[in-house]
Amino acid sequence: MFNSGNSTAKLQGLTRRRRGRRIYPVVSLTGSYTPAGEASGYARPTTTSVAMLQVAIPIYSGGELQARLRQTLALEDQTEQGMEAASTQAETDARDNYARYLRAHWERVFDATSSNGMYQASF
Repeated sequence: MFNSGNSTAKLQGLTRRRRGRRIYPVVSLTGSYTPAGEASGYARPTTTSVAMLQVAIPIYSGGELQARLRQTLALEDQTEQGMEAASTQAETDARDNYARYLRAHWERVFDATSSNGMYQASF
């Protein structure tokens, strides 16, 4: 069964976990050193050194994380409601089929007793 209190607890838990994942700047440092001397075919020994520093700072995410969280919770609610509807439909179908079976069985029993004047069970 769908429990709104359970959904609220899940929302609070997911929100806490999402808050724990803050978006921090990312700093990358790369470098290379290439000795290119007489072994490489040059007359004069030369070396090449390269260093690169890259900084990525997220300025605005546009509410993307909150939108993903709301979408995930909406899909979860939709799935739970679909499961509840399928369960209710299966229960209704089972009750209807059992009622039809009983009705048909007792009609056969009553038809048999009324035609012969005595009870004949037919299964």
